[in-house]
Amino acid sequence: MVRCVLGLVQRRWAVAVCAGLLWVGQARRPSTVPSSSQAISPKCGSRDTQVVVRSAARRMYLCERGHVTKTYRVGLGSRGVGKRKEGDKKTPVGQYRLSPSRPSVSGVRTFIHVGYPTLKQRRAGYTGGAIGIHGPSRNGRLRSTQGCIAVSTNTEIDEIAAWVDDNRVRRISIE
Repeated sequence: MVRCVLGLVQRRWAVAVCAGLLWVGQARRPSTVPSSSQAISPKCGSRDTQVVVRSAARRMYLCERGHVTKTYRVGLGSRGVGKRKEGDKKTPVGQYRLSPSRPSVSGVRTFIHVGYPTLKQRRAGYTGGAIGIHGPSRNGRLRSTQGCIAVSTNTEIDEIAAWVDDNRVRRISIE
């Protein structure tokens, strides 16, 4: 009988040792999404696979094919939503492109860039740019931000980054 050992490294990489051979690949979690014939969740708003932020509820939803797979509490801009200019400490509202995750240069571990402002917003005079999803501040607390979307823990940002990257999610809706 051949014995195999399977493990996960940083929730992203599957590692298997089987019959003396080593295999490494991206880990995929089984989908827990209901079939597409079921009704779309009102929290997701469409059948798209996307990130949805409901600012009034201070919640972020990871939506696969119109169904919520995970929910997170979030911190938003200290002056609310409706960003129009750089430095206004507001979180933008709208549909934006979402980039793959990357290590943060500002010390908040992982950063997922949000494509604010859109070309249409730039033409309307909106300014700014360094908006994204990130983990807690260095003291580990969920807090208001300069306009970004912050989650409570480093574990949460790692989960979100893995989900965004694994599912190639490229859209965020902030309402």
